[in-house]
This record gives sequence, C-alpha cells and structure tokens, in this order.
Amino acid sequence: MNQLSDDDQILLEKFHQLSSKQRQSIRDFLDFLLSQNPWSNSESLLGKEEEKQISFYEATKELSGALDFGPGDLSTNKKYLENIGK
Repeated sequence: MNQLSDDDQILLEKFHQLSSKQRQSIRDFLDFLLSQNPWSNSESLLGKEEEKQISFYEATKELSGALDFGPGDLSTNKKYLENIGK
C-alpha cells in the first residue's frame, strides 16, 4: 500500500474540508494544469487512447457534394478565370 507524504496528507485533509462544489473546482483546475503540461499525459496514464488529430477535410469529407446548388468548381466561373495567368 502506498504511504502518503506529510504534504500529501495535509492536502487531502484540506480537500475533504471543502464543499463538493469547491472540490469539483479543484478537480477541474488539476485537469487544466495537467493538460497544459506536455510531459504529463493523464489520459495515457489511465490507459485511454489519445485523440487522433485529423484535418478539416477529413472531418468534413462526408459532407462533400451535399449541396445541390452553386458551381461544383470555380473553373465554371469565367469571370473568376479572367485574370489568371496574366
């Protein structure tokens, strides 16, 4: 069994003296602090998968072609192409 240090024990006793709303604020603040530290990933410590970052295109590709109006391509707009290449 892990033994708490004196400092940890004092913090725990003070934490238990707080209201449930104050305790939640402390938990939220700790989560915020951990998310700001690039060397500490609390999610990986808990065995959760890291969220994969994807591009905007990947997130919205299923919406491609969902609109039935407007030009499908800017090349269909002759005015848009007037000064290209000059």
